[in-house]
Amino acid sequence: MVFGLSLFSTPTQAPTIPQSEGNLVVLQKNSLVGSKLPFMPEISSYGQLTAFSATLEVGLAADKYGIDEMRFIKLIQCESGFNEKAIGDKGKAFGLLQFHRPTFDLYCQGEYTNSKDQIRCAAKMISQNLGSIHWTCWNKI
Repeated sequence: MVFGLSLFSTPTQAPTIPQSEGNLVVLQKNSLVGSKLPFMPEISSYGQLTAFSATLEVGLAADKYGIDEMRFIKLIQCESGFNEKAIGDKGKAFGLLQFHRPTFDLYCQGEYTNSKDQIRCAAKMISQNLGSIHWTCWNKI
């Protein structure tokens, strides 16, 4: 167990810093070993999460709900560029996943402005085949 999360195969295994391969990153996490991400996460924080920790949260949510992790990452990149403070749709959409408040209130639990809550809820919605209904980027990725 590392930082309270069981992300690694053994309790004593430590996290590995991402290694750059051009504009791609290789993460050493069970579900992502050898995976290539379509962007280079920033290690500095710009809100509640860093892009790196947001990517780990995405991996956890994707595993929990059995959705395609890479497509989920591409959705967030398309919707907000991993900017937690992104505002779109003429001021109606907010956050990493550009939720509208009524949609979040209908489908989600937690705080509308919390990135982890948005990630978890979006993963659940995607697992229920609601991706194309709620995200304009869904059919572009």
